[in-house]
Amino acid sequence: MTKSVLPRKWGIEMERVQLVCQKCGKGFSLLPCQMKRDRGKFCSKACYHSARYKGSDYKKIGFKRADRIKAESVLGKPIPEKVVLHHFKGKRGPFVICEDQSYHAFLHQRQRSLDATGNPNKRKCVICKGWDLSDNLYINTDHNNVIHNECRNIYQASRR
Repeated sequence: MTKSVLPRKWGIEMERVQLVCQKCGKGFSLLPCQMKRDRGKFCSKACYHSARYKGSDYKKIGFKRADRIKAESVLGKPIPEKVVLHHFKGKRGPFVICEDQSYHAFLHQRQRSLDATGNPNKRKCVICKGWDLSDNLYINTDHNNVIHNECRNIYQASRR
């Protein structure tokens, strides 16, 4: 271990810890306070990202991901950058071409509802955590909150 002096205003000497990168095997050193989460495992951001995304379907061909190239070949034309691909059976499964992120989020919300209740039209109350149809719920579009009408009345009465 080599000693490292932190800035003079603190006047603290700390020993650097010698580590080996899990991706490339190169040696590097960090201060003990810098070894949070994955920082002590990889020597650089490039090694971290290549190890983290190893084996995913997001392989790039040139500058584009392989799934986007597949979508373009199916459509027969290039797809815009704002288009989002929704893989509804995991990363390796088939995908839906969403026109934007809001539609993609809508598909995820319906999938969560279908998995929890068997009905994709139900929504979850943020107060009681119960699932119900939209007719019985108050939906605040500004904050994307969904609350039962009864739960909302009880909550507002408790704030008075």
